[in-house]
Amino acid sequence: MAKRITVRIPDDVCEKVYLWSGRCGVTVSQLGGMAVQAGIDSIIRAISPVESLTPDQWAAIIRAMESQGVRTAGAVDTVDNVGVVESGKGKE
Repeated sequence: MAKRITVRIPDDVCEKVYLWSGRCGVTVSQLGGMAVQAGIDSIIRAISPVESLTPDQWAAIIRAMESQGVRTAGAVDTVDNVGVVESGKGKE
């Protein structure tokens, strides 16, 4: 379920939100939600790229690469470790 948050934004950003919500045909609230999602995803990609995709998404990428003849040795271990890192347990 979606959660509601309250944030303060500078006047110039507020103007952009109102402008672009109208241009995109969505409500200010909808555009704000999209902006938050896009922003947090960008931050995660910048700080920890491997965590920007789920293990299933990584597996699909690896399968697609392998189908094109790309060597992916070690990539599966990296994908498996994503779940280990998220759970806080080290691999023994």
